[in-house]
Amino acid sequence: MQAFAVITPHSPPFASFRRYHAGGIMKMFVRFGKLAVVVLLGLVFSASALAQFRSAIEGTVTDASGAVVPDAKVTLTNIDTGISQSVQSNEEGLFRFPSLAPGRYKVTATKQGFATTTQENITLTAEEIRTVPLALKAGSVTDIVTITAEANPIQLSEVKIASDISAQELSQLPLPGRNLGNLITQVPGVTGTGLASGNNTDNDIFGLVSGPQANGGGQRGDGNAFYVDNTLANSNPDPGVFNITPNPDSVQEVHVAVNDYSAEYGRSSGLVIQSISKTGTNAFHGSLFEYHQDNRLWAHNALSQGQAVSVFHRNEFGGSVGGPILKNKMFFFFSWDQKKSGTPTVFQDTIEAAEFVNYLKANFPNNLSTKLLTSFPATNHGFLSGTVITVQDLAPNCATTPPLPGIACNMPLFGTTTESFAGTDNGKQWNVRIDRNFTNDRFYGNVYRKVHNTQGINTRPAFASPDSFAGITNYGNLDWTHTFSPAIVNDAAVGITRISGLGTCANCQVPAINGMDFAGFGVGFAPAEFIQNDFEWRDLLSWNHGKHAMKFGFDIFRDQENDLFDGPTQRPGFSFGVNTLTSASDFGQDPIFDFAQDLPLTQGAINYNLNTGALSQQSIGYRSTNFGFFGQDDWKIRPNFSINLGLRWDFNTSPNEISGRTSSIILGSGSTLMQKIAGASVGLVKSVTPNHSIAYFAPRVSFAWDPTKQGKLSIRGGVGIFYSRAPNIFWSDAIRGNPPLIGNITADASNPSAPQPVYALCPNATTPFNCPIPAGLPTGTNPRGGAVNNTSSIGGVDPATKQAYDIGRFLGVQYAFTPNWVVEANYIGSQSVHLYARTERNRCVGCFDPANGSVNPDANFPNGTRPNPFFRSISYGDNSGWAHYNGASFSVLHRFSRSFSFQAAYTISKTISIVDAPGLGRDSLLSPVYNPYDLNAQRGLSSFDVPRAFTVHGIWELPKLSHQNMVARAVLGGWQWTGTASMQAGYPFTIVDCNHSPTGNSGSCLIPDVTANVKGRTCGRSAWENGGCFSASEFTIPCPLVQAPQAGSPPATNTNPFLLSCGSGPWEGNAGRNSVRGPGYANVDFSTSKYFHIPWFVGNEGAKLKILGEFFNLFNRTNLTMSGPNDRTNNLAFTRNIAISDPNFKSTNGNFGKANGALNPRQIEVGLRIEF
Repeated sequence: MQAFAVITPHSPPFASFRRYHAGGIMKMFVRFGKLAVVVLLGLVFSASALAQFRSAIEGTVTDASGAVVPDAKVTLTNIDTGISQSVQSNEEGLFRFPSLAPGRYKVTATKQGFATTTQENITLTAEEIRTVPLALKAGSVTDIVTITAEANPIQLSEVKIASDISAQELSQLPLPGRNLGNLITQVPGVTGTGLASGNNTDNDIFGLVSGPQANGGGQRGDGNAFYVDNTLANSNPDPGVFNITPNPDSVQEVHVAVNDYSAEYGRSSGLVIQSISKTGTNAFHGSLFEYHQDNRLWAHNALSQGQAVSVFHRNEFGGSVGGPILKNKMFFFFSWDQKKSGTPTVFQDTIEAAEFVNYLKANFPNNLSTKLLTSFPATNHGFLSGTVITVQDLAPNCATTPPLPGIACNMPLFGTTTESFAGTDNGKQWNVRIDRNFTNDRFYGNVYRKVHNTQGINTRPAFASPDSFAGITNYGNLDWTHTFSPAIVNDAAVGITRISGLGTCANCQVPAINGMDFAGFGVGFAPAEFIQNDFEWRDLLSWNHGKHAMKFGFDIFRDQENDLFDGPTQRPGFSFGVNTLTSASDFGQDPIFDFAQDLPLTQGAINYNLNTGALSQQSIGYRSTNFGFFGQDDWKIRPNFSINLGLRWDFNTSPNEISGRTSSIILGSGSTLMQKIAGASVGLVKSVTPNHSIAYFAPRVSFAWDPTKQGKLSIRGGVGIFYSRAPNIFWSDAIRGNPPLIGNITADASNPSAPQPVYALCPNATTPFNCPIPAGLPTGTNPRGGAVNNTSSIGGVDPATKQAYDIGRFLGVQYAFTPNWVVEANYIGSQSVHLYARTERNRCVGCFDPANGSVNPDANFPNGTRPNPFFRSISYGDNSGWAHYNGASFSVLHRFSRSFSFQAAYTISKTISIVDAPGLGRDSLLSPVYNPYDLNAQRGLSSFDVPRAFTVHGIWELPKLSHQNMVARAVLGGWQWTGTASMQAGYPFTIVDCNHSPTGNSGSCLIPDVTANVKGRTCGRSAWENGGCFSASEFTIPCPLVQAPQAGSPPATNTNPFLLSCGSGPWEGNAGRNSVRGPGYANVDFSTSKYFHIPWFVGNEGAKLKILGEFFNLFNRTNLTMSGPNDRTNNLAFTRNIAISDPNFKSTNGNFGKANGALNPRQIEVGLRIEF
């Protein structure tokens, strides 16, 4: 019997076969299209206005002596759209324009007795509260005073470590995959390798989901929140992952905050990343582009020398356009981004020989084996020399004891052939945005759609699908802002994100058949559909009253996860092969001869209802809702001193299944978790966390002070609580295959007393398949609700699961030498509590004594290695994780002026934790646990701890050569150079021994003893490349090895013949978790380009033609990776198996202490852009 956990929307089998059903696509597209049309038409004709922004411009009106000036008329004008609005300064001289879009503005103040004063060149970024002081001079209102110097970009009214990535930087900095996530780690205080990878296609914008490896403030990557126009675009199953990444030509700005103390933000405690889409203006602007890569533009790294770069090509092309529909009132913007790429692949595969097929036709004409080979043949281009295997090779006694009747000993059976395949990886993304402005209202609607298709390899063309992977994402956002008065503004918004996937199969009547000596038949996990719908409603009321700028609001987030998995659960698969436990009970010959006679060894993945014996139904719909209510008071105590007070209340409903199909673990009684696991059962429940709390209040307080009173210096600090909801993956995969709704068994021909395989095709190629299943499936349940033979694997989480939270603290200083030069130094600390962790708990570390086959005398459990004998494994999640962080960041910024921009940042930090991983999504909450009942023993450096990191990026345009002749201007003018650089220390990792299980369970590893001082050892790249950093002799196991019991006695494995005999301990060595640091990371990307003016292109301004070359990993540095076994499912991303010598056991591991992978080498991309 096998665990059903393999059938999940998040597991590798499903990830490999997400495709989409054409009819479903059309219906969904029609529905979404109708919604988009209704929305956009409503925007045109509605008297309501929709728009929500969270930037603001505020300030104090004073006279020449510094005294405040009340009742001055202050007018704000958007330079690009021509839209203006006015307010009166209050009795304190304060004015504030809330809910502004990023853009270029000017502010004008007028009052009788004073000259009219205008501050120009105010560039407002996303999520920014810009303080603009206005000092009026005595005079007539007809006198004009214009200030052209840009206002200082100093935070005088808010507190956070944040940075903005402008549209200029997105279009001009080198950007691998044209994915904005590659620039997130350039932000001060952020560490990580972003989207760096060892594959040429997995860092672009077209994947179903994506997200950079980025950490800030000591938070896990799964705590990062990504918003598109203030609508949360995170994946709910996998936290920290983005459902959609907008194409850069559609993005006005990306705002990244390491810590945002505004109470408006909840649900996550990590980075707050805001992507703000472009809007149209009073002038038509846009772009056309194409970028190209191919294998000739790729270099080799140190690990790939002498290997040919696989042939591939990649073209990405598209454009954008925006402009007015009604000048000063209504605008549109449209973008299109499309990728076409292919990888012609030449590969080798083993396939059947024609002589063998002919033999089956003559001797077994009615066998299923004959039908399979004749109906679904492999493509044969001729066997490679020396690869053909004959009967004699597999059956040496063929002459006297032929394996099959009448078979010739010299007859070819199979051989290796060369196949060629032109794989494709294509995608497209588009967006439409419309903005409408009325007197007291403004609104916008924005829609994104993304489609991704790939075609994979199948040796048997009959099972190939046009799309081996496809993904569709739809996103929509509607926002409305209404101005009740200059002091009261209300924002309301609704957003929806839908991602869907359907894994299909050609000739689905053929189940997956494998284990022969040549290519198998059928497609495994299919057809399976996964749909995620996220709905968000928000409202925000802003009220300016005296010195207080107050905000009150709520947000409601409704998640729907629909997993339609009836198809794969009703298509059992077959395997031919030799039984690995005892050769005496198999068919005694090579699997190919069993295949010829229709004698499979096993029929697996038989999923059925334990109560009824019928095939199980696995179409489920999980639902949960998150509520958030908040209040924020930004109190301007004095013009140079502000206090921000916030309080947020978050809570969520207990997740449930819409049809009542929620089965979860029910803990037993006891004072310890081990005792509760030992007495646990499984059964139907109303919801997943019925005892959860709703009392999650998050107070936040911060301040900003300018002691100079000149707007050049800001001393800031704050403390606050930030909650993170439990992601679906924390509980959904754990409960998905629970009894009694699901029982899973493998019919094994080597066990005649158990159900036997029924070898046949399914009657139907579409659902219901009605595939044959064995008779005599064991029904009913054991006393704890599991299968009667005690082999069910179950899962669940603490019914009183709490929301994880972080207590953050911050102190920093900003100083502006000029309006364009800013230096900043910040300290940030945090204490993370109740972090999510899920691991296999049905194991008793060190309690089994293999010397005599009994438990230790002091063990609590008389059941060998499993505290609960009624189940195989118990995946249980709770809030046992925690972490501590202290760090500092230093940065210098030069905003773009005088032909260049520049930012450099240096971050130092230390993170201590007990369970986490460098990646995002499920990585941290499913990371390795060595002792499931003493997680605190794993205290050590966090897996994403980076003690030192340095980043720098910049843009330099060659100054205009207006005084040179025409030839000089043409040759030397219009050049631009840009670049980014990232350097950081390596991630820590854990040295483990997975060859000797302290529990007898597969995959259970132990931490060894250290015989030499290896903790903190630093090694060069050469040592990591060649395995010279560590030696196995420096480690030893913590207790003696003994011979394992024979097969049939627990833990019974042939692959693990020796086990630890630790007695009462100690079972865990002293090497420690994450005690060794891996190779560092350094990368430089560079772009060079030349502009040419096209005077005739569009309008009077013409256009610019840009020819560019981008060099990713300019110096071709080999950035090594330390990936270990099962690095995605068990997240041993930075562990190595070690080779330990022992008198009773000899083991070697040639990869110990050696990096076994590397990120991309240098890549060159050439491009052409037209900007107008």
